[in-house]
This record gives sequence, C-alpha cells and structure tokens, in this order.
Amino acid sequence: MTWLPHERTLATGFLDAFGGSTACIGTTEANPFFRKVIIDRPLRGLGENSVLLGKGECVNRSQLDKAVAAARAVKTLLIVIAMDQVAHSFALKYQEFERDKLIVLGRLQLEAILNCSHPQDAFLEFVRDQISFLALVPFETSVPAFGPYFTGRAFELRKLQSHQDFAIFGPGGMGKSSLLRHWMWLRRLYDLEAYERTIDIDLQGTSEPDDACRKIISCIEKKVSVRSGLSDGVTLRTFSEAVECLHKEYSRRPDAGGPFYLILDEVGGLLEVDRHRENADYFQNANSTGRDRTKFPLLHVTRSLVNRGFLRLTLCAREETRDLISNQHNPFCVDGGLSRLKPLEMLPLSDSEAKKMLMQPLIDLGIDVTAHRDRLADGLMVAKGIPVRIADFGLDIALEADTNLYSRGVSVSSES
Repeated sequence: MTWLPHERTLATGFLDAFGGSTACIGTTEANPFFRKVIIDRPLRGLGENSVLLGKGECVNRSQLDKAVAAARAVKTLLIVIAMDQVAHSFALKYQEFERDKLIVLGRLQLEAILNCSHPQDAFLEFVRDQISFLALVPFETSVPAFGPYFTGRAFELRKLQSHQDFAIFGPGGMGKSSLLRHWMWLRRLYDLEAYERTIDIDLQGTSEPDDACRKIISCIEKKVSVRSGLSDGVTLRTFSEAVECLHKEYSRRPDAGGPFYLILDEVGGLLEVDRHRENADYFQNANSTGRDRTKFPLLHVTRSLVNRGFLRLTLCAREETRDLISNQHNPFCVDGGLSRLKPLEMLPLSDSEAKKMLMQPLIDLGIDVTAHRDRLADGLMVAKGIPVRIADFGLDIALEADTNLYSRGVSVSSES
C-alpha cells in the first residue's frame, strides 16, 4: 500500500509534536509508522505510548489485538491513527469491544490537533472525550509510579546515576519502588545499552536463598533473552557459575558487555534468613575439616560476583532492614560499620513536590482545583509528603469530582 506525501507529512508531524519516536517496532513497507511517542501528561495510560498509524486493510484485527496487548502489558493506551475511511471505520468498531484500551483518530482529527498552537493539550482533550474518567485517574497507590507519573526525587536520581552500589531504605509507601522503576524508565530512554543489562526483581515473599537464586537467574534469562534453562535447578551452590555462564553468553553479542545491574526489591525477609545461615549450609563437603560458619552466604556469593565485575547491585528494603546492611558479618560491611552498599534513605517529598504530585493530574483531568482548594491544603498537611498518602487523597478528590463530568458527556465506568 502506497503512502501519499501529505499522509507521510501528517504521520511524521504527529511523532515530532509529541517528542519524536522513541522506538520503531514491527514496521513494514505498508505500515512504516508503528512507533512509541511520549505523551507528557501524568494520567493513567499516558506516557511512553505505542502509536499505530495505518490505512486500509493494514489496520486489521490481528494487528490491533497484538498492539493493544503490548500496550496493556505496560499499562499504557494504544493510539490508533487511521489515515483513510476504511481503517477509521474498522478501528472505531474494534474500540466498541475494547473499551478504554485505545484511542482512535481519523485524518481530519489529526490535522485539527496538529494545527493547534498546543497539540499536547488538544490531544488530551480528545483523549478525555474517548476514554472513561476512571480509566485516566492516575492515583494507583498499589502500583509503583514511573515516567510522567513520577514527581520529584532529583537528589536520589542523581545518586543512583553514580558509579556506586546502593541500599535504599524507607517506610512503606515512601516511593522506593517507584524511584527504582523511574530510574529504569530513564535508562530505557537515555542509556538503552545499560537498560538492557538492568534486571529488576521483586523478592517480596521470597526468603529462602535457593529460591531467590532461581528467581534471579530466571529474570536474567528473560531480560537478556538467553534460553539456558539454568534457572530450573540452580541453587546457591551453583548460583555464581550460572551468573558467569549467562554473562559470558550475553557478552558474545555485538556491543554488549559490562556487568548486569541487579535491582533486588523487598529483600528484608531474604536478608533476615540469610543472616542466620552459614556457608556450611550450602558449600560444605565431605573432605572439609571443621564447619564454615561464615554468615550471610547469599551476600558473600553476590559480593564475589560484584568484585569480579559480573554484577552491580542495588538493594531496596523497609527501614527495619537497615541494621542488616551494617551488620558486622555482612560481607559488604567495612571498618566502622560502613557499607560498600551506600545507604540511601527515602525522605518525604518537599512541599512543592507534594503539591505537584497531587494537583497536576487533577488539572490534566479537567478538574477545577480551585473548588477544592481548602480540602487540597488539608490533604497535603495530613499526607506530610508521603507519596502513598498523597495518592490516596488525590484519588478521593478525583472520584468526588467524577459526578461533575457527567454533564460533559464523559462516559464513566469502573473498568480500568
């Protein structure tokens, strides 16, 4: 299918207006515009969004099913731009059965958006007309925020970008996991090679070192697309060998190298068990004399891999885990109770950061924040800069304002 010059101009104009493409996925001669662009609004579903530009039979059910599934996997919306009537009609029919999962623009609508002085604002208004209110409310307190959802933490981000291994501490709801997810999101945008070596692993509920080793190896295999099958039988005894094997396989690729960046989230339960185990529990053999009573066997193996350049390490845990990092038996501990894993404590957001986190999404939703001025001020005072409290309060305000949106004709649904 041939793309006419003015159609190509419109397509590239949309990509350029929203920050340009960040990736090119599955393009073909018939459809060269399957891209991702940045929609710079802190609303649920918007952020680094996939955009499918097509015409005629190129916009079909198979293509849309695949694109919608990929977008939903990363909690974004699919933006479908149909350049002719055939594609536009089909996309609108598809949208009827996939509510709140995709936005459909026709060529005339695209032209209108691009001719506005502020295309992002015009596009957002278009989104609010198609997507239900509750599907756009960005305050999801159980899900770490990242990308356009993320607010503040400039100091912590600068620290993480240094050549240092960190242990991040803080109470629940302070934004530790969100900080790590946002750090990875930035890497994906600005340092793709390092991002491909960054493996984020949630170890909540994992306390046995052998189980943790299997989970870590499995996540490395998936991230670097190596089908070694090592994760099936790996234990702490074979963990070091498995990491070296995967790193050797990964380093064979062109322009690949450097250590794996291992981010272990929610490690409190695992470290508590590891502190009471000894090397002899995993590595003792019949010919050895005496019992190796070295504590923290998992961290000892990990420290060895860090020293030999196979791993970089960031740990993330609740505040009560701090003592385990400075424990004298911890192999990362050095003289004076200091640690080679630099402690990074998560503090409450500043007043300006908290205000932005609470109010900007409400403004982007079209909510009149002046009508809730007193309640917003009270909420910020009660939240005391703790992100999870701010999010809870923002969600309450957004849901209360929901009834005011009926008059605008916005379709409201509990589906999200």
